[in-house]
Amino acid sequence: MRHLVGVLCVCLSLTALPAAQATPSHSSTSVRSRVEMPARFRGTWTMYPEACSTGGETNITVTNSGISFYEDRGKFVSVKNLSQQEVRVRMVRGLPHHPTAPVSARLRVSDDGNGLALISPGDLKVVWLSRCP
Repeated sequence: MRHLVGVLCVCLSLTALPAAQATPSHSSTSVRSRVEMPARFRGTWTMYPEACSTGGETNITVTNSGISFYEDRGKFVSVKNLSQQEVRVRMVRGLPHHPTAPVSARLRVSDDGNGLALISPGDLKVVWLSRCP
């Protein structure tokens, strides 16, 4: 079970943005748009389907505004639709009192909506997950 946590941490660690990109610049006249994850990506996902009923460290939950797994959280800073089945997200990871620099990743949902791939930049790491009922 700890394997999933390790894989996810490695995948998301590989997504750290260079310092120059970590803080987007905003002019005083810019309007911040609401960040929203498309419905087809939201839900609870797992590497081990039998773990859906027990929860814990093998499940990932994607909500409208963030992602959570085990003892980690990510709040979406941006969500960009790349296609009907793929989005690029930028998020700030960590618990509210210990946030990290923004990280990015791609999420790709399967044609049937029951599979999700978490993909690090450069396709260096891919984690395949199944949707929990």
